[in-house]
Amino acid sequence: MNNQLQQLETSVTALVAQFKALMGEKQALADEGQRLREQQQRLLQEFDADKTALVQQYELQILNLEQSLQQVIDALRLENEQYRHMLQQSAQDINTLLRRLPADAAQEVA
Repeated sequence: MNNQLQQLETSVTALVAQFKALMGEKQALADEGQRLREQQQRLLQEFDADKTALVQQYELQILNLEQSLQQVIDALRLENEQYRHMLQQSAQDINTLLRRLPADAAQEVA
């Protein structure tokens, strides 16, 4: 009987040790899970920050491009107006010269 009690005590001791080991493993897994959740949260925050920075950079590039293109458009419009004015002036000069020609020469040119 004493032998059976000793075996039972040994079995209980082994079970307690196994239980403690499993509890330690459970705590380690819980800690690892918490660490991974914190890491995931940190990575999500970093991703959001990076995404926000990229969106702002993209918007700034678009704004700069729009401003640059508007400057080019404005310069081209000004140049176009200058050419139109020059053409109108040239047409007026030609008409003035044509009016100065004698009537016979003007008819030959026309």
